[in-house]
Amino acid sequence: MDVKGHGRHYSKKGTEMRTTTLTVAIVLVLLASAGQLHGQNTSDTIKSYLDFRRSNFQHDRRVVEAGETGAELLGRDERCGKKEFAGTLRGKIPKDYKIGDWGCYHSSLRVISAVSSTSCIVMPTNRTHGGPFLVRGLDMSKMVDNVEFTLQHPFIILGTYRYSSASGASRTILAFDCGSKFNEFIAEKTKRDRQLADEKEKADAEERARLDEARWHTWTIAKSGERIDGKFSKVVSGVVYVTTRSGEKTTLQLDELSEGDHVWIKDRCWKKPSGNSSTTK
Repeated sequence: MDVKGHGRHYSKKGTEMRTTTLTVAIVLVLLASAGQLHGQNTSDTIKSYLDFRRSNFQHDRRVVEAGETGAELLGRDERCGKKEFAGTLRGKIPKDYKIGDWGCYHSSLRVISAVSSTSCIVMPTNRTHGGPFLVRGLDMSKMVDNVEFTLQHPFIILGTYRYSSASGASRTILAFDCGSKFNEFIAEKTKRDRQLADEKEKADAEERARLDEARWHTWTIAKSGERIDGKFSKVVSGVVYVTTRSGEKTTLQLDELSEGDHVWIKDRCWKKPSGNSSTTK
């Protein structure tokens, strides 16, 4: 199937898997020939192993073909391979999905029924993953029943879809919204995240300003009554380090300050902006 580059990562993966299979099989044959598989019938062991690997290869090939088919029929959204678009679906399988979840599903799906030119009902090929589900928001005019494919588009689950099964029973399933609906969700999410980040940055700046202002104090020399307006920095070995309004850095002897200054230092000196030196008394 010529998909002109689509699904290329699937083909590469398949090649690597086949190379690994051949290498391991050769090693096993060599070990068996050397008599290192004690207590086992060599030919039966090799046959069982190769049957197992053949089964795996057939599965791997189906995965590759599903990727190529999905890319050819629906295209491929590069965002689906990016970590930031794993969303809330990271580590989940479809049977655990719920409304509001978003992200990507990387395993293969099988078309059960086309609903319209932009939607179809699908079932994970791995039945333990649950299903069925509705996929909508993409051009599905080429999709046919029973085709296996990988959905290489991120989606958001905004709601459900109700339909009648082959038996006539009514069933409600989750709907995976791709395309414009997902893009609208991401645009709104990006805007909301930016607003939250701006609000946090503003709150942090206000808190830093508050803490910086809290370090300003009018100091009093106990004996002379002299008063000095300065911003507290730290206390080291009985010396108080302060900065005046003019920006001049100066020091005061702790034992020369008023009792009120001692109380202020005890109550306020820990309130400092992040990044300042630890205060030592």
